Amino acid sequence: MPIMIFIILFLFGILTGFLGTLIGIGGGVFLIPFLFLVYQLNPQLAIGTSLFVIVFNAFSGTLAYARYKRIQYSIGLLMIIYSIPGIILGAYISNFFNNMIFKIVFSIALILIAINLLIKKNTSLKHKDDSFTPIKLNRHKIIILLFIGLLTGFISGFLGIGGGVIHVPVLIYFLGMPVHLATATSHFILLNTALLSVIPHAIMNHIDYSKGFLLGSGALIGAQIGAYISSKISSRLIIIILSSILIIVAIKLLW
Repeated sequence: MPIMIFIILFLFGILTGFLGTLIGIGGGVFLIPFLFLVYQLNPQLAIGTSLFVIVFNAFSGTLAYARYKRIQYSIGLLMIIYSIPGIILGAYISNFFNNMIFKIVFSIALILIAINLLIKKNTSLKHKDDSFTPIKLNRHKIIILLFIGLLTGFISGFLGIGGGVIHVPVLIYFLGMPVHLATATSHFILLNTALLSVIPHAIMNHIDYSKGFLLGSGALIGAQIGAYISSKISSRLIIIILSSILIIVAIKLLW
């Protein structure tokens, strides 16, 4: 592999790990367009390789957030368990993608993600209170977790982007979890759902390991930076920039 490609993959991995961990969404929304447009991987390879890299990113971010004691494990484990049927179904359905269908479906997903990020008005990542405030579960909240777990599992296996973009707003708005705990718990969920999602894609030979290891190595570093900075800065401007990028990428895919 030429040294320039090596450097590009490693640096993009750092960027993906940083941005994905900063807002708790894993990084698949950046990896999939990058692999699909720049390296022209087919949809199945792009999805599988993205999930492979997300494992590195989520592992590094989860370690960092665990040190800061921000993860609520009980809620995370419930969503992981509920996601398993969705992961299996999503990985199976991804086999039926061709390039055109993939472009359309993924572009729509990117636009919806961008809109979702933009409408989160009061979710600054700058926090004065780093205290751990456990969320008490009742039957209503457990049912919500069941449906969200199934949905995010399906999205993870189907599109290879993880489910953090759904985890974070659900944990904040439906369970009342503080944002810094929601992003950390989301990363813990992502680590496990990405691991589970990678297995069927590995079996079906949907992973480009050479690119995956380089991107993943960079993501390990970027995730540590993102977790550290998440408690230092406001995210509003970052979210606006990221949302704009996602919309531009979606238009590029459709075009």
